[in-house]
Amino acid sequence: QQQQQQDENLPSVAFPAAQMNAAAATSVVPTANIVVTSDLEVPGSGPRPTFDWYQSDTGVVISLYLRETLASLLQQRQHTHARALSSPADLQRLQPQQQQQQQESTTQPAAPAQPSPPASPRMSAPALQVSDFAVDLQGRSLQISCVLGPLYYRLLLQLSEDCTQAGPPQLSPSGTLTVKANKVAAGRRWPNVGTVLVDSLETSQPGGFQKCMLVAVTPLTDDTRLFTFAKPHPAYTVPPGRHVRVRVPETPSPPAAPASSSLSSYVIRNYTPIRGPFLAANGGDERVHMLIKLYSDGAMSNALATLSPGAVVDISEPLGGFVVSSLLRCRAVGMVAGGTGITPMLSVLPDLLAAPEGPAVSLLFCNKTEQDIPLRQELHAMESERFRVTHLLSQPAADWTGPRGQVSVDALRTCMPPPPAPGDSSSRAVVILVCGRPSFTSAVMEMLRSLGYSLAQMHAFT
Repeated sequence: QQQQQQDENLPSVAFPAAQMNAAAATSVVPTANIVVTSDLEVPGSGPRPTFDWYQSDTGVVISLYLRETLASLLQQRQHTHARALSSPADLQRLQPQQQQQQQESTTQPAAPAQPSPPASPRMSAPALQVSDFAVDLQGRSLQISCVLGPLYYRLLLQLSEDCTQAGPPQLSPSGTLTVKANKVAAGRRWPNVGTVLVDSLETSQPGGFQKCMLVAVTPLTDDTRLFTFAKPHPAYTVPPGRHVRVRVPETPSPPAAPASSSLSSYVIRNYTPIRGPFLAANGGDERVHMLIKLYSDGAMSNALATLSPGAVVDISEPLGGFVVSSLLRCRAVGMVAGGTGITPMLSVLPDLLAAPEGPAVSLLFCNKTEQDIPLRQELHAMESERFRVTHLLSQPAADWTGPRGQVSVDALRTCMPPPPAPGDSSSRAVVILVCGRPSFTSAVMEMLRSLGYSLAQMHAFT
């Protein structure tokens, strides 16, 4: 009760956060049910989630305040519902007996008295659980994302120093998400929390969702699957390098009962569909193919794992602004992918290799073991004089003869096309594409900068 009262009295402080150097992080009330809804209009200027932080000698606590945003969404739903009930069609539907009595008692033609709008009932909705949040802390990179009713929120921080996550995140009844981390360099005081790279709150269904039926699920590794969906309509296509949002109910509908977009409890994640000649047997470009890694504790993973062919999920219209034609005038394109970060590379690769005078492409594909490499044989089948693949394994077997270890400056120097020489005006002659976990992407970008690549010569898929 004391902690809940503290949460209620804490102000919502937007970044830059106040310096609250508490001696230690206090415990947070266990996960509780917080009301959210999904059938709301997107607020134009409503309260946004804000965050604050404090530190001790050994740890850091990030507090994400959601109470004002949730209250705004609930208030808007009540307003929208009351306005809808005020329409003549709904009044006639809700009060047929009253209108019939008025018509029967009227002997002379006259307009019946307009009844008062019925009182708007109290809104109810599924609970927001801590499992609805995706929290990823790797080194200095902290990413928090979640769905708040009709909104998708994402916060990406580059912390001042490296940290490791100290236990799972916790959600208080007042709507505060708490993430605790241990400082790698204990005893060192931070001047600030770090840098905000992304702080976005947007509609969770930009461009609208389309119903797509799952056609096939193909295992690629122990924890990676290829999901093949039928197109919602023949004209549907995802341009190279663009991504989509997949929306799945927390308890997916059986194949005979397609998932309804009106369901309030759902999980949304971003995925980049892949392309390639190896997909011909699965329908090729006539289908939508997604390479997805399943995590044992992931909300989306648990939902996808229960799907079987015939199930229907919601897939958004294509999102993003990537234009693959900008790469066709390059002399060389480098690709650095970590795990399922291979997906945007496989999205743009067919266009690059199909161009008669397209660029030479070098792919550095980073995984833990040989068994973790998805589509290994298919990638090698695509190799040519213009396309070369190098596998870097961090936990290889004793008989592995390829490169070993984590991604490094030396590995990038060896596998990537060199940056243009100083004074070369053709800054777009070489472009390096990067995709992986946030910590992986951030580290690779910094290494590329140290090798002399400019920001104009790098593109990170996030």
